[in-house]
Amino acid sequence: MAKGSFSKTVARAAASGGSKGYKAQAPRGWYMMLSLIVIGGFALIGYSRYENNYVAPAIPPTSADHWYAALGVDICGTIEPNLGANSNISTVGIRTFGNGIIDIDPGAVSKPSLFTGKHATLGNFVSHYKGLVLSAAVLGLPNPAYVAPSSTTTSSTTTTAVTTPTSKTTTTLSKSSSSKGSATTTTAVTTTTSTKTTTTSTKSVAKKATTTTTAAPVTKPLVSNGQACTPSLGSDRGTGRVLVEVWSSPKAKGKIYKGNPNNLRLANGQMITLGFVPQSVTSLPEPKSKATLESDLQPNGSSGALGASGSAAQSKLKKALESTTTVSAKKATPKASSKATAKGKKG
Repeated sequence: MAKGSFSKTVARAAASGGSKGYKAQAPRGWYMMLSLIVIGGFALIGYSRYENNYVAPAIPPTSADHWYAALGVDICGTIEPNLGANSNISTVGIRTFGNGIIDIDPGAVSKPSLFTGKHATLGNFVSHYKGLVLSAAVLGLPNPAYVAPSSTTTSSTTTTAVTTPTSKTTTTLSKSSSSKGSATTTTAVTTTTSTKTTTTSTKSVAKKATTTTTAAPVTKPLVSNGQACTPSLGSDRGTGRVLVEVWSSPKAKGKIYKGNPNNLRLANGQMITLGFVPQSVTSLPEPKSKATLESDLQPNGSSGALGASGSAAQSKLKKALESTTTVSAKKATPKASSKATAKGKKG
């Protein structure tokens, strides 16, 4: 091959691979990948900061909420009277004032966290109401005739024999004389006689003996799945079971609650009926406190609203708290004065 033709071939190859246009092209793919990495890094940093600073909203009801729910009970077709007011009303944030309304007011007690958010359940209300029993298989109502077991105190006498030692001392005087002198010597001889005298003393020791009396059950009636509805329970007949129906509002359609009713989350404006009814009964009547619930809520049903009954309930709670404080103060005053009197006497 001639030198001329080889040189021309090399020149053409150099011209095609090393042109000025080729050198001017930038590696765009590499820059795009680098940009994506940088943007992704900043996005991850921002999300991390958001997660650290984000505070999840509190689950209602909070300590600032005041809710109301109606409660009714149907035993074999008999609509039971409203539950009486809680005996521990000043310390429980989910309670009733005896008007057929569950008053959900966590902020009214010293420990609102026990009744807010996920703790606002029907089970929490039941657990703080003495004598009320509820599960998926058992329903029991407080028995007003319940009498607490009584105790009696008896005493017994114990006789103890005590032996007390006593001593008797006798002094004898004797005289001796001497023929050689006129002096007379007197000698005292002391004789001690020990005797033992047995003295019987009586001590009375009181011993407490507790006698448990037969008392009525704490619940009435206490019924469970499989038990029959009898005339003493109501007009319905058949094998009964626990049934719970819930209405989300006074105007909503009722739905049968499935599962453990203690897990039922309470809501503002809710209506609940607990029932023990035959298998043939598939729905329960609305609580008779429905009208009271409607008066407790604003027309638009907004959370935290106070109606006439709600205001009365708050007023009743305030009076209960004030009376408790007054009684405590009266009990404390005599003790203080008696202590001062005792100190004065000692002085």
